[in-house]
Amino acid sequence: MVDFSFVASHPALDFVNTLVLDGGEERDRLDGFEDLLGWLTGSGLAKERWVAEARARWEGTPAAARVVEEARSLRAHLRSAATALADGQAVPGLAVDALNALLRRPVRTEELILCDGGGDGPARWTRRVTREVAHPTDLLVPIAEAGADLLTAVDPTRIGRCGHPECIRFFLDTTKNRARRWCETRTCGNRANVAAYHRRQRAGKGGR
Repeated sequence: MVDFSFVASHPALDFVNTLVLDGGEERDRLDGFEDLLGWLTGSGLAKERWVAEARARWEGTPAAARVVEEARSLRAHLRSAATALADGQAVPGLAVDALNALLRRPVRTEELILCDGGGDGPARWTRRVTREVAHPTDLLVPIAEAGADLLTAVDPTRIGRCGHPECIRFFLDTTKNRARRWCETRTCGNRANVAAYHRRQRAGKGGR
């Protein structure tokens, strides 16, 4: 299973970033059903129990292979949405339709649970949210919810692309001065700094 990086500061963008460039070629890190389950667990969008049940029911089945293709299609729509938001453009209608189709799936229930009924004071209640996965496609609903959050609760001017020319990852810039340039400083940022250093060295030698 792939060891995913969660560096975008937003789960919808982290999901977009499961498609990367490697040596100038696109590489899909969602290579199968287990990778999708691993990403859901690592992102925190799905509980271990939920993922374990899905693994037990569908791993190795045609339905599992189909939901991976659906996940890749959702990722493409989220990428188009992120690109539009980063460029100050309207989000494509097809991306919104794809999110809405998943958001309408009846997988989430909510109820009130009594948490403190003792003593002389009033009873205290809490809200309990439960998810039921009846179909593999239901696994994608939390990702669609993250996408909806990206469209409705995030300042689009904070969405950026990694500044390295050989990287296609997005990020949410949460710095106070909007200074973030890289998906990861230790990878793309470091590579850019090393390349800039070598350019300066070559320029210096050429001037002597």
